[in-house]
Amino acid sequence: MKAAFPEYYRPTQEQFKKMWQQCTFALDANVLISLYRYSDKTANELLELFRHFSDRIWLPHQAALEFQDNRCAEIAKHMSYYEGIADLLEGKAVATANALKLEYPRHRFLDVEEYSNRLVKWCKRVRKELLAKREAHSISFDIDPIRDAVDKMFDGRVGSPYDDDRLQAIYKDGKDRYARKVPPGYADSDKDDLKKYGDLILWYQAVDKAKETGKPVILVTDEQKKDWWHKVKRRTVGPRPELIAEMLKKSDQSFYMYSAGQFMQYARQHIEAVKEVVTSEAVREVEETKTADMAERMASLLLEQRALELKLRRDLDRILRKHGIANKTGSYLGDVALNAFHPQASSSPSAIAGISDYDLIHLLDEPTEEQEDVLPYDDLSDDEDSEGM
Repeated sequence: MKAAFPEYYRPTQEQFKKMWQQCTFALDANVLISLYRYSDKTANELLELFRHFSDRIWLPHQAALEFQDNRCAEIAKHMSYYEGIADLLEGKAVATANALKLEYPRHRFLDVEEYSNRLVKWCKRVRKELLAKREAHSISFDIDPIRDAVDKMFDGRVGSPYDDDRLQAIYKDGKDRYARKVPPGYADSDKDDLKKYGDLILWYQAVDKAKETGKPVILVTDEQKKDWWHKVKRRTVGPRPELIAEMLKKSDQSFYMYSAGQFMQYARQHIEAVKEVVTSEAVREVEETKTADMAERMASLLLEQRALELKLRRDLDRILRKHGIANKTGSYLGDVALNAFHPQASSSPSAIAGISDYDLIHLLDEPTEEQEDVLPYDDLSDDEDSEGM
């Protein structure tokens, strides 16, 4: 059984040890981009760990390209935090000060205006401190010590790009693979243009590297989508079995994956030379950063979902009013219609609007000039937590 389906079996400790001694460590772009999110100490420890494997570390060309493409946006995002925090605090302080003056205008023993002014002045001092920190830790698009370190580390260790003929073949292959949900990359099928094939290109480059060297490949990635990881009820079992099987079939080599935190933890536990290089605090920060990134993406998805929901309510309300459906309860008609798509809804459309779900959906199928294709809910399962291997 095991011989017929090796991709479904976790490697033994001896197999892991052998793989770590022989493999090529391929890094994904997101691992390098995350260096901009860590403290200097943690970023330096992770870089030092990569240097320990400098003779076997490798950057697929697609990963290098995505790092260069996304680096400036990541820098701009984090540099904007300083002023963003200051603006938020100051705005809240002014609003609170005004509310205090309105709610508590007079008191024999309290000078409410003084407290309000002190609050606003404190926020202004915090703004100055934040902007001073921004200057002290300034990093620009051109003066970038992190990119300098990455450039030095991967000098001569970046994969070659595919020519146009090979890329066209991958795009064609990708359409078929994505339609059949063959990993990796199909979770990006809704991306614009050819960016949807980025993960597939990286995968083919990793397979080609295994063929070229005759050695296993371990991919270090902070990717969390289900087209890379085998997930069962929010538990990450390991890499997708299809990936392990494809690597074995095409290159006769083993394949495995780690997140950056898992990579650090395994190296710290099993490689004596790096135990003092990588601290438990650094591992914890990397894992906490990944969790925070997941929460940020989830919040963004929920905001997008809410915006779509509100738009759908507005559009449904317009359609219902056009067809003269009376609002018998005074509720927003779009809410009534939206219940047709949600079994959790407390009231059915027929009970409120006086029409059946079938008739309601039939009305919604009728096109209007302003109607757009809107999906009320996104699949959020891609951002499920990834557990250790």
